[in-house]
Amino acid sequence: MSTNVYNDIINKSESGDSPSSKPQLTVIKPVKRKQGTIKVAAYCRVSTDMEMQQNSLDTQMEAYKRVISEHPGWELSGIYADKGISGTLVRRRTEFLRMIEDAKNGNIDYILAKSISRFSRNTVDALSYIRLLKDIGVSVYFEKEHLDTGSTTSELILTILAAVAQEEIMSISSNLKMGRRMRAEAGMPAWSRTYGYRLEKVHTGGKYSDKAAEQWVICEEEAKVVRRIFQEFIEGWSTTEIGKHLNEDGVPTARGYGEWASMTVSRILSSEKYLGDVLIQKFYIKDPIKHVMVRNKGTITQYYIKDHHPAIIDRETGEIAKKVAALRDNHNGTTQYPFYGLLKCPFCGENMVRAPVYLHNRYYVWTCGGKSPAEPVNVDQTNVGTVKEEELSEETVGFTRAARSQCQPYGISEKSILEAIRAAAEAAGKDIRREGEEGVKQDTIGKNSRSRGRGNQVGAMKYSVLSYKKLVAEVSSITIQLWDQLIVTWAEGDSTAVQLNWDESKLPKPDAVVDTDAIAKMVAKMTDDIQNAIIEDGELVPKVYGFGSKRFKEEKDK
Repeated sequence: MSTNVYNDIINKSESGDSPSSKPQLTVIKPVKRKQGTIKVAAYCRVSTDMEMQQNSLDTQMEAYKRVISEHPGWELSGIYADKGISGTLVRRRTEFLRMIEDAKNGNIDYILAKSISRFSRNTVDALSYIRLLKDIGVSVYFEKEHLDTGSTTSELILTILAAVAQEEIMSISSNLKMGRRMRAEAGMPAWSRTYGYRLEKVHTGGKYSDKAAEQWVICEEEAKVVRRIFQEFIEGWSTTEIGKHLNEDGVPTARGYGEWASMTVSRILSSEKYLGDVLIQKFYIKDPIKHVMVRNKGTITQYYIKDHHPAIIDRETGEIAKKVAALRDNHNGTTQYPFYGLLKCPFCGENMVRAPVYLHNRYYVWTCGGKSPAEPVNVDQTNVGTVKEEELSEETVGFTRAARSQCQPYGISEKSILEAIRAAAEAAGKDIRREGEEGVKQDTIGKNSRSRGRGNQVGAMKYSVLSYKKLVAEVSSITIQLWDQLIVTWAEGDSTAVQLNWDESKLPKPDAVVDTDAIAKMVAKMTDDIQNAIIEDGELVPKVYGFGSKRFKEEKDK
């Protein structure tokens, strides 16, 4: 603070200009400059990796080195430079954070920066860090604004200028957003690194033209991995198993290091880009200051471009993979893999659904899923269930199994169905095992067996040993003849009937004679679980919420 400003404050206080009756003296302590050599640092930043900005960064660094070395009493503490990083988020700026830590440790006394916007484009961050540095006796000089934070007038000016810098980034963000949306409307998607593809410039002009267009070109080495992932998925392997197979075979990831994870495999399977299409504006930046990116759920317009670039996966394979993913999705209650659409109710012929029941522990059965509540139900009234509609709450009418289906409540164990389908395939000479399952022992139902020769133990009759691709190609429908036979109708029109074995110690037949109170209670509990299971219409498969699910409990509480 200058002597004139200091004397001015004292004179005003003594002359009675203060609203208080007594003279008041406000003492403002000047920022103490450390004696002797001052350790000076410089902070530089550019927001992109473009060659032009890289040159600008190099120029800044050299200029600050020269200024500090030529200034008497200054000692170069360090040049801190962040390149290709936005100024709105401090946590991504490693050099900036390193500089702050060095200042806290007493290694810096004074900092030079080109401008407030280079220091930070976030008003809150700029002020908080400048105040932090000020508290530990470190000042910052902004060259463009000619502003030293060690001066008494810097706080107000700094607040205004930092707010202007933040508003500038908001304006730039708005312009960029408009440009992106205009390109989206014109069907011009922005390139983002995609495993299996490379962006190459292809000359489109004449012999002497230097014009070039950017095109997506297939990287065959990575495309083989993508095809393998899709093939294994539609054969019946889970995303976790596929990732494990790739790691065991030493297949490098997109980054060239690390291991394949289930989430990585899932992202590849759900990407439309491998079909040759592009969906523009899947995500958008909600807050340009905090860089909050959210999934676009209809907030802004999306654009789907078909056949935008060469496809790695054919559309038939892509559709099967999409169906398998929907069947395996456990976010919509119980997974419906792999029999939904194939198993038909013996009473009404509607699709059966997979639902959990509680018999000592969680147990999966297949039962009639019924029609949509909007559709009429036409079945033999002798098979009508015992649950009455007036006993259901208003919230669940049309959603519970009892409201959708008038078929008697029943549940056929998944294990029994799997055994019977395998027996039918063997009798008809059909191979519906997934690729690589030749090592599975066919006589070890319920026991452990080797799979793919990889040494991992899997149940021989788990549904995962079936190839979904082969199953839907070979089988037209599957139904049960009450209650001893399972009939498989093959794609060619032939049928194979096999014995349906019941594990009555866990799941009595629907028409079994109940001899004990314990079994009677078990059957009653199973019936309640089946009838009260919530079934909602989904896009590809139904959403089934059974005993123990959050949706089931919410409706029960109502």
